Amino acid sequence: MNQGLGIVPPLVFFFLIDVTLFVNSIRQKTDTAIARLFTKLAGVTTASYL
Repeated sequence: MNQGLGIVPPLVFFFLIDVTLFVNSIRQKTDTAIARLFTKLAGVTTASYL
């Protein structure tokens, strides 16, 4: 029984690392998309003011 439980912590550890990397990649994608949106908005507002 104990030998079977010995494999659980590494699996949980790798799972957490995987989830963290996945969330970070999604966050980076959304950050770049938001940054592009803001640069577009800034360009439109400056163009309309000129």
